[in-house]
Amino acid sequence: MRHEMRILPKHRYAMEDIFDIYRLRAQMHEKKNFCNARFPIDMEIDQYDELDPYYLYVKNEKGIFCSCLRLLPTSGPYMLKDLFPQLLGEMPPPHDRKVWELSRFVVFQDKNICEFDKELAVEIMREIIEFGIEHNVTHFVTAATTSLEQVLMKSGVMVVRLSSAIRINTSYKVGLLIKV
Repeated sequence: MRHEMRILPKHRYAMEDIFDIYRLRAQMHEKKNFCNARFPIDMEIDQYDELDPYYLYVKNEKGIFCSCLRLLPTSGPYMLKDLFPQLLGEMPPPHDRKVWELSRFVVFQDKNICEFDKELAVEIMREIIEFGIEHNVTHFVTAATTSLEQVLMKSGVMVVRLSSAIRINTSYKVGLLIKV
């Protein structure tokens, strides 16, 4: 399956594309019963989306959004520091324009729409690392499921686990430091 992938700042997206990203996040969080969340407008939006983050999106060959994530510098507010500091382990919360957070990573869980495999994971990470090089980023931090951590490690991504696995809602999460 062929994919279109792009990373842009929020203000460079068409509003309909932003809404599609928010809808995809809501669909995936509701499907996983994440936080028992219900989204009355069928969109998952939080305060960090107001900070003009960058978004990575993946569309299939029909132009349907099948994966997305948010990128924010840690020099301002970000989820890992504000909501999940326990996933940083002993590491103090980064506050640096050269360290960015990856958050709100979702994949449409329908193989007819998007088949998430090691190849796509490597492609996404390659795009993120390229973004990091272009924007003078040295590291990314993220909260990830232990299964995503394994996919990243098997893909050859330089990952350091910051915390032991902690159950948050329906899955086990760890804090990760990813070297650019």
